[in-house]
Amino acid sequence: MKKRIFRIATMLFLICFLATGSLFALNFRINQPKVRVILPPGWSDGGIIKVENRADEPIEMRVYVGDWVYSDQDGAKNFMPPNTHPKSCAEWIKFYPADFTIVGQGEKKVNYVVGVPKDAVGGHYAVLFFEVCTGGRWDEAKGVMVKVYNRIGSLFYVESQGTIERKAQISDFNIKASSEGIETEAVFYNLGNVDITTRGTFDIIDEEGFVFARGQFNDVYTMPEDKAKLYAKSISSDFSQGKYDVILTFDLLDEVLVKEYQIEVSDSGSIVALKEIE
Repeated sequence: MKKRIFRIATMLFLICFLATGSLFALNFRINQPKVRVILPPGWSDGGIIKVENRADEPIEMRVYVGDWVYSDQDGAKNFMPPNTHPKSCAEWIKFYPADFTIVGQGEKKVNYVVGVPKDAVGGHYAVLFFEVCTGGRWDEAKGVMVKVYNRIGSLFYVESQGTIERKAQISDFNIKASSEGIETEAVFYNLGNVDITTRGTFDIIDEEGFVFARGQFNDVYTMPEDKAKLYAKSISSDFSQGKYDVILTFDLLDEVLVKEYQIEVSDSGSIVALKEIE
């Protein structure tokens, strides 16, 4: 499998998310861009991924497994050979068929089985690639014909039931006000043993208990031990002198993470004090 990365080829990884939730790449698509499996240690379960040929001509397809991790907090990914990453579950996935032809306007089903080892803890990840050779181009420098491949991937998120710790921490919170609005920033730490994708909000409450302003933080995508920068902005609002509570809320799927702060505003509308409320 690892020899694949040394061959002379140009790998094009073209993915488009449509409203239907399907993945399209040139002339074929799969119906499951993501597969999330939650199983007790020692158990296994399977499913089907449908591959559709949208062209009139037949296509030759190859299926293989690899690893992936988030390369950036915005959801960008790095893809690697199988069993490269310590949180890989590539060896847990069995699938068939691995090589097949799909007739024009036809469809093929790929069966998979995920087996979670008895000692598995937390979340593990892999990707099932569906690859087609889309032609070739002449490389003048090497004097050879270089094959061009196109692939799409189904991302696997596998969790060992009963061992999941989905927890996070917020730190380095800061807030400032200007004529352009109220801006907040913080750092999100994934302290658990499973991936966390979240979007948080902030609400500013005045001394009378009314919502003075609110905003929404950027989406963040993290693996265990990752950290991500958070930023949010509300519409322009002029602070009056006094104290305000700032409440940050994040959905962690299994629970809600809430952080509270208090700010003090001077008669000029500037924030002069900030403290966390335990």
